Parts: sequence; C-alpha cells; structure tokens
Amino acid sequence: MPPVLVEPIRRHHSLTGAQGQSGELAKVVYCAVLCGQLFAARLPGLIERTKAQLIAVFPLPDATLTAMFMDLGQQTEQLAGLFAIEIDPGRIYQDLQDEARQMLLELSLATHQESQQMQEQNQHLWQKATTDELTGLANRAHFVQYLETEFAAARRTKQPLALLFLDGDRFKAINDTYGHQAGDEVLVRPG
Repeated sequence: MPPVLVEPIRRHHSLTGAQGQSGELAKVVYCAVLCGQLFAARLPGLIERTKAQLIAVFPLPDATLTAMFMDLGQQTEQLAGLFAIEIDPGRIYQDLQDEARQMLLELSLATHQESQQMQEQNQHLWQKATTDELTGLANRAHFVQYLETEFAAARRTKQPLALLFLDGDRFKAINDTYGHQAGDEVLVRPG
C-alpha cells in the first residue's frame, strides 16, 4: 500500500504523531471511525462525546455536525444499495438524539430526586440540632440564635423587647423522689 494510506490507517484510533499530508488524511479517517462508531455502538452519551471529539479535530458548528450525521445515515443506506450489500438496520440520527434526550431527562430526574432527599435530610438535621429530643421544644442553641435575631431587630427598629422566664416549681423534687424517667414523663405529658 502507498505510504500516504498506511499512516492514516495506522492512526485511525489515535491522531498521536500524525503529520504532513498523511496527517491530514489521518484526521479524516479518524473522524470517519468516530462517526461509524456513533451509529454502530450502543453507548449512552456517545453523541455528545463524538461531537466534542470531532470539534477538537475540525472546529464545526453544532448545526453542521447534526446535518452531517443525518446525511451519513441516508448515504450509508444508498451506498449499501449501490454495492448490493445488505446491512443490518442501524440507528438513524434521530434515534441517537432521542436516546440522548432520554438520558438527559433521566439524569435530570435523578438529580432532582437527590436534591429533594438532601433538602429533607438537611431539614431533619436542622430539626435535630435545634430541638430538644424529649419535648420537641427549641433547645438552648436555637433559643440563643432566636434571641440574637430578636435583639438585633429590636436595636434596628428601636422597639422594646421583653423576655419572660418560667421555672417549674419544685420540679427537682419530682426527679429526686420518682427518678428522672418520671420527671421526663411529666415534661412530655400534656396538661
């Protein structure tokens, strides 16, 4: 075979080291292999990877690539008929686009679900961090944060702020006499 063909064939999967006239032909052969794989392989996300690889070799607009892919599907069928070659029915470019859209939709849904789960987890963690587990009331950390916010608002608006403390009389006696479990029961029992 002539050397001008040997080099492009040798480099049909990688352009590393391709130079000169045979290097330009190697680029064409390499891109042809990429296009062939696009229609033959059944790999998710292949259409976008193929476009990116082709643009890296020959900077083409997306619309040009799309038109080229559509033409390739039609020309393959025509050439097969010319040479009386029977080819297995392949995928058309529209099939590839539909697969890419479906994959994008599935990824989008999965991301949305993960986001919702994370929001729910964050809400749950915030609830645990700011609430007393026994009574469900705000804990000291939440109380302090709330007070800081309210004091800041009172200073900003120059409005008075009142704070009322309640103390359960003789509650310590319940804990001492009946134990802490009984005291906990008293705290959570309504009325």
